[in-house]
Amino acid sequence: MQNFIKISCLFIIVLLNSCNKCEGIACTTAPPSFTLELVDAITGVNLFTTGKYKASNIKVTDELGQNVYTLFNAEDNRNTLAIIAKDKEGMQTLTLTIGKNLSIPIQIKVGFGTSGCCSSYHAEDVAVQGYVTEIVNETGIIKIKI
Repeated sequence: MQNFIKISCLFIIVLLNSCNKCEGIACTTAPPSFTLELVDAITGVNLFTTGKYKASNIKVTDELGQNVYTLFNAEDNRNTLAIIAKDKEGMQTLTLTIGKNLSIPIQIKVGFGTSGCCSSYHAEDVAVQGYVTEIVNETGIIKIKI
């Protein structure tokens, strides 16, 4: 009888340890992204709103010259640009080009983290080179002063 109890306890322990506690948990994580707004350095007015730049002339490329996914938000005259980086930990170099006259180099540090059963990539640091920037604390939008 004692052997049966020992074997039963051992079986229960093995069974409990083999259960996947993350099974059935849906993890939905977005790719690392950040949002930019281009504003006049003196007036602070959005340069897409004034018509100086057109959303159709936006192009963002990575260090290999490949297009990077972007989303221009013109709703309610917001005129901001969301840039979605690669799901790859480390530094990434992007170039925001608008038309033929404006080219803005951007460095993004992508981090990787886990929480419980889920893991995700996130933008840890974004540096815009050659331009003064300001981060709006309430929204996280990076204003680039042109």
